[in-house]
Amino acid sequence: MKKLNLLVFLITLSACVEQAPGDRPDIQNQAVENSTTISTLQRSQAFRTSGKKQYFESELAVLARGDKPLTDFHYFNLPTIANHNEGSKNIPVGPDSIDCDGDDVDADTLDEFRNYCRSRLATKKRTWFGSENGTAGEGDWRMVAKIISAGKGYEVWEDLSTGLIWSDIVTEETWCKASGNRDAACSPADLATLPCFGSADVQVEMGKGNLNKIAKVIDWRLPTRNEYLQADLNGIRNVIPAFRRSLTAPASTTNPVLVWTATTDSQDNTKAWLYDGRYGVLSSETMTEERSVICVGRVLIP
Repeated sequence: MKKLNLLVFLITLSACVEQAPGDRPDIQNQAVENSTTISTLQRSQAFRTSGKKQYFESELAVLARGDKPLTDFHYFNLPTIANHNEGSKNIPVGPDSIDCDGDDVDADTLDEFRNYCRSRLATKKRTWFGSENGTAGEGDWRMVAKIISAGKGYEVWEDLSTGLIWSDIVTEETWCKASGNRDAACSPADLATLPCFGSADVQVEMGKGNLNKIAKVIDWRLPTRNEYLQADLNGIRNVIPAFRRSLTAPASTTNPVLVWTATTDSQDNTKAWLYDGRYGVLSSETMTEERSVICVGRVLIP
């Protein structure tokens, strides 16, 4: 009985002790409390007139309750055939005679390098604004690096909605080598030799803007399926060179631009998901097939 009373006392005491500063917060309850706030910060993906103000979905919910139709605010519940497609306009094409990459400047940080590129590239060639050029909730993008080599251009872009850095297409590889998977079925290779994790291949590094020559400022890897979906909403098909070329070319002359995602197929563990940069659709493919590789980078905080 004494042991039971002691146990009750200790449980009661622990419940009364205040959380010390620095202790881990109640993440679950905090997430619930913040969920409403987060939802108000989501740009609506409903169709709108290009160049007109973007609204959050929560704002449209208020506007739709009023006396004016949403068309007065340049938003549409009913799509039009000519204007409401998967493309956009004002796709940037950088000047072929100007480049800026990690070989060009002695920079210690990514910000220093960005400033260097900003001084070399015209504003309309190094930025893409979703509010001006998109037709829904697209975000803004900023060119981080551009390389011209043997008549071919490579570009690296930053998604300002997420802060992620997206390389150009760097090579074609199997899923195992593109993802860096370490399972025995993939016969893992040394990560230092793989395109998104190391690689001494000149073309691969140009596809990543030679940014590894600045310093270890970006943590590269293969993007997940969900990251492609988010980037698609934000407008990635308008900025990655191979993707945007497919947007402006006639459909009859354009092949799919298929790139690996890091996500495997839950219904078949010999397959992984591909993203098609032409239309933004997903398909499943056998991992042993060679497909294009784009790397995504997380900017390391000092």
